Parts: sequence; C-alpha cells; structure tokens
Amino acid sequence: MNQMRAGGRGLAIVGAGPAGLSAARLLRQRGAGPVTVFEAQSRIGGKSLSISHQGIMHDLGTCFSSLAHRTTNRWMREMGISQVTLGKQMVDGRPFMEFVRSGPGPSLAIEGARYLALWQSHMAAVAARRDDPDVIATSAMSIGEWLDKNRFVRVKRFMLRAITTMGYGFLDEVTALQAMRWCTPALIASGMFSQLKMPVEGWQTFWERLALELDVHVGEPVEGVERDSGGVTLTTRTGVYRFGQVLITVPLDEAARFMALTERERFVRDSILWGGYTTTLCSVDKWFRDYDTESYTAALAAGAQAGRMLGVRRILNAGDREDAHHLYIAGQYSGANPDSVLAEKLAQDVNALGAKFESVVAQRTWKYFPRYRSEAIRAGLLREMASVQGEARTWYSGATFSHEAVSNIVAFNHGLVRRIAPALAA
Repeated sequence: MNQMRAGGRGLAIVGAGPAGLSAARLLRQRGAGPVTVFEAQSRIGGKSLSISHQGIMHDLGTCFSSLAHRTTNRWMREMGISQVTLGKQMVDGRPFMEFVRSGPGPSLAIEGARYLALWQSHMAAVAARRDDPDVIATSAMSIGEWLDKNRFVRVKRFMLRAITTMGYGFLDEVTALQAMRWCTPALIASGMFSQLKMPVEGWQTFWERLALELDVHVGEPVEGVERDSGGVTLTTRTGVYRFGQVLITVPLDEAARFMALTERERFVRDSILWGGYTTTLCSVDKWFRDYDTESYTAALAAGAQAGRMLGVRRILNAGDREDAHHLYIAGQYSGANPDSVLAEKLAQDVNALGAKFESVVAQRTWKYFPRYRSEAIRAGLLREMASVQGEARTWYSGATFSHEAVSNIVAFNHGLVRRIAPALAA
C-alpha cells in the first residue's frame, strides 16, 4: 500500500503494543478511520510478551488483570479467553493482607477510607486545575513523602507490593501523581478481595487475536515522520504513506530518531527517566507450592541494591502437571547489571531462601516505567503533556502519558479517541 498524495486522510499509529492496538480497536468500534498500525518488531504486543515452554504460556511482561482492567476483561470474555485467579500472596513468609494490616495506628478500613478521599480530591484537582501550585506541589512529591505526610502506615505497606514489586520504582522516587494513577480504588479492591487474574493463554495471545481485525504492518519500522499543514508523511522501508493524523505510542526518545520534535515534545522527552526491569522464567527445586506469589521487603526498601529479587510468582496455569511446578517468574530492577550478573544475583537470592536454583529458562530486560522528574512537574510538565495532544496533527499514548499498566493505558485511550475521532472526520 502506498498512500502518497497532497492531502492525507486516516490515522497512522506507530507501535503495536497495548497502547497502539487498543487505540486502533477503540477507533474501529467508533467507526473512525481508516487506521493503520506500524510495528518495528516481528511480533505485536510490546511489553506483553508470552512464551511457550513445556506446553504452557508464560508471561514475561504484562501479567495480571484487575477490576481496573474493565475494557480488556470484557474483550477477553468476548474472545473466549479464560483467566485464572491469583491465589494466596505472601510477603516475607506472611500472608499479604496480614502484612498490610500490621503495625501501629488506625485500622486498614480507616486508612483506606481516608486514602480514597484524598485520592479522589487530588485526581479531580489534576483534571481541573493542573496549573494550581498546590496541585503541582502534591503531584511532584514522592509517594513515600506523601504517605508519610498523611500518616499512612498500611497503605504504604500495600504500595510496596503494588508499586515496587511490580517494577514501578521505589516509593522515595516515584511521584505521588504516578503512584495514584496506578493505585486506584479498583486496584486496591482487587488486591484486598483476591480479584487479580491472568489470561491462561497469555497476554500476547490476547493482543494477537485482537489485531486480527485491524490493519497492522508487522516488521515495518518507521524511518521518518514529517508533519505539515496538510497531513503527515510516514516513511518505512517498503514505501511512503500519507495520513491525516499520527498517533505515537513509542517513547519520545525513540520517536526523536525518526521525527523532528517540537519544543514542547522535547521538554516532555527530557522530563522522563526510564528504569530497567528484568523478568526471568527459571527452574527451581524445593520451593513453595502452597501459595502463588511472594515479595521480599529487603529488596523493596528505598536504597536497596539493584538486582535483588523483588518478588516471584509460580506458574498458575500448570494445573496438575507435576513437571511444571518447578517453574517460577521473578522480577528484579536491572540497574547497570548485564543479564548474566542478574541471573547470578537471582540464583543467590533463591538459594538463600533454602530452595535450589537450577537454571534460567528465559530472561527479558525491559526499558520500563517512565518516571516523571519532580522538577519537570514543577516546571509545567502536566500542562505541556496536555498541550502536545493534537499539535501538528500528532497524538500521544503509552506509558509516558498514562502509566505502564495496560489498565491505565486503555482507560487513557478511551478519552484520547474521543478527541482523535472528530479530527479524523474533519
């Protein structure tokens, strides 16, 4: 297909990860388009990476769904994709909720109600008054500082599991705004009432089925994007295309390789600090089978050394297969460590718990969780991130503009496509 002409129409989406594919699906459901998705890799799904081992799908990227995943949960039901519920969770050998409830101060119910009120107030203020100095100050502080300021003991313990174990950073580094985007009432309810699930066939299988009804060009990296008053010219190795609008879902520092950024776009790019998160599917003998996950607070504390095992989950969809019960997936902050060193550190942590680390089956290090610089928020990041939407016929989605979690990305896209659809019809 070659669409080179003076005036472009339709939308090009750069990136066939959760952001690009869900946006394409939502636009299709609205009857907006045409929409074409370009993916540089030979597979789709982005950080939703599922691999098959011993006849079982293992998710090395996106893993859980929660009550907050309303749209993707519905899509899975429509596709006939079943999910298995995450069972007992542990922290340092204690049940997760026992760990959360422990310590001095008001009960979890009282803390939870107070957190809900403060969460609702701040998120509403961000939506209505993003330039308000008080809103900016709260958004820019670390979530650890915010929790201590508001005397949250149990909510802080919950966030160690919900944020740090999941690869979203230490509590003294993550901004309060980004932590609150993830720790919604629906997410907290999911953790408290055992409503975390995983698709049996893997997240990548889900995205592959969703993409069957979309126009997706796999293995076709974008080499150039030029924007002008009449449209967007997009160049790949196979041709030159002309569109009316473009949606960028890859990180801005990567988009800068094929597109000249505006001043606003450069500011947003430079306001982000990317982390590294490594997931490892490993074979371990003599380890736990009577619960599903465990987190380790020594690795979750502020200042903990990169490479420590943050948490681990056993394979939930193995059923009664005895040959699969020795498989686990562990998470680590990568730091500057090469994969081989991370594997050594993981083996040391596993063996120190009395288990026997046998081998690495698969390992993946991710460019992960774009953390906002606090000084950038104070300098107007939220305003600039809103201002770049639609500027120069360009829209943005993905982890930078919402959160790393699929639930946040899809929720963000619901609002975004309501703005893109009229632009496509103009």
